[in-house]
Amino acid sequence: MDNTGYDKLLYERLLYRKQFIMMPYTMDGPSDWKTYGIYKERLVLHVHPELDMTVVENENRRVILLGYILDWQNPEFGNGDIIKMLLRENRDFESFLEATFNLGGRFVLIYEDKECCRMYHDAAGQMEVYYYKGSKGLACGTQLPIMNRYIALENNMANGVRDFYASEAFADASMQWIGEDTIYNGTRKLSPNFYLDLINGEVVRYWPVKPLRKRSIQASSEMACWMLKGFMNAISRRSKLIMPITADWDSRLMLAATKDIRDSVTYYTVRYPWLDDESKDIRIPRSLFEEFGIPFKVLNPGDEADADFSRAFMDNTAYPIAKNIPEIYNIFYKMFNDSINVTSQVSETIRNYCGTIKTPNGRLFSTYIGYDGNNEYAAKMCDKWIKKNLELAKEMNIDLLSLFIWEEGLNWEASQRTQADIAIEEYSPFSCRNLLEMMLSVNDSYRNKYNCILYRRMIEIMWPEILYEPIDPSLKGSLKGVLVSMDMFYSVKKIFKGL
Repeated sequence: MDNTGYDKLLYERLLYRKQFIMMPYTMDGPSDWKTYGIYKERLVLHVHPELDMTVVENENRRVILLGYILDWQNPEFGNGDIIKMLLRENRDFESFLEATFNLGGRFVLIYEDKECCRMYHDAAGQMEVYYYKGSKGLACGTQLPIMNRYIALENNMANGVRDFYASEAFADASMQWIGEDTIYNGTRKLSPNFYLDLINGEVVRYWPVKPLRKRSIQASSEMACWMLKGFMNAISRRSKLIMPITADWDSRLMLAATKDIRDSVTYYTVRYPWLDDESKDIRIPRSLFEEFGIPFKVLNPGDEADADFSRAFMDNTAYPIAKNIPEIYNIFYKMFNDSINVTSQVSETIRNYCGTIKTPNGRLFSTYIGYDGNNEYAAKMCDKWIKKNLELAKEMNIDLLSLFIWEEGLNWEASQRTQADIAIEEYSPFSCRNLLEMMLSVNDSYRNKYNCILYRRMIEIMWPEILYEPIDPSLKGSLKGVLVSMDMFYSVKKIFKGL
């Protein structure tokens, strides 16, 4: 620390923590980053020393895994075991890719052979990939700031992008980005269900490959339970676990999935400034854990954080949420930096049904990602996505709103994961393509956002006793749930705008 109070060592250690960048040349940066030549040395991959990297070669093929991958059927397998199995059982990229549909984790995979070199990420894209294609060649990285630092990107001044970036609506929506464009020219985010060709820079949709087959709620529930429990078993073998529990559906389902490993999980909730002991997100889980004699922590996020930690946090990502810094610093960084925080996020891809949408439109869809429906840019980008994917969703028998949330709505959550990387690793067991397919295959009415029959059935299978405490109780929520079950929610909402 110098006489200004600036801790340069802490800042440099946390800057771009667990990130990567790949570009046509070696970067002039930290000497301790791992480097690998990609596709006949035409690209150079630079990896932060704390980002797990697994390299497996088999004959004329090579796979590089950034992050971690999990097999719910073989929870004892490590990263290397899984990649070796995939290479052994699959002879080309297409079969290798499809074999990962049944796996979970938070990762980026680079597959390279004589014919191709391609990159893709976990099902929900929880390890981010941004890519640049332009006069400086092809490049990609975890986030925009690291790419801008080493590639010197040009600001995107077209199409209202910068105005949107600086708008109150964007800040009020917790900086939920929407659309293909970014704040830099020629730079986009790789969406879930797409891969990036590292030879020609093309982005290709690889899922869905066939129409979604509808299943009974019983068959889907039983299979999804096996998978969730398998993933929780697998991740518990990798690290100590912490898990936030509130009064909502998603965290109750996650709690049920940990029944067999509950002694190895630290359960907690955060006492935000607007909560007190009688708030349902504290009162209900506390009562639930007392009933079963399981330790439960109510943690105070505080209101201050180390200045150099805060500076690195703000510099690591393009859309940092400053109000989250005290929680990430005081809880994750200071108390649990050697653990994995297991989150129920990504679950909203499933639990989002509010009735039949007769005419999908950007204003309505933007309300599902934090906007009030009146932001012109957000509505325009949502309309653009709908136009591009409406027929695909029909052909593949996939609910359009669920696909939208999967490919656009989860951008915010992926950014949250990257922001938290400065302090802790985070994992969502829902980031598995076959698991999401399985849960989306039931009748849409079972995915009621306010009274989720699918989740209740799964909890009954895994740990029925934890249903004795109410889930997200509120008169307004109950009324909405009834309206959804009657397919009247949107009709009534038009009459009562505040619903």
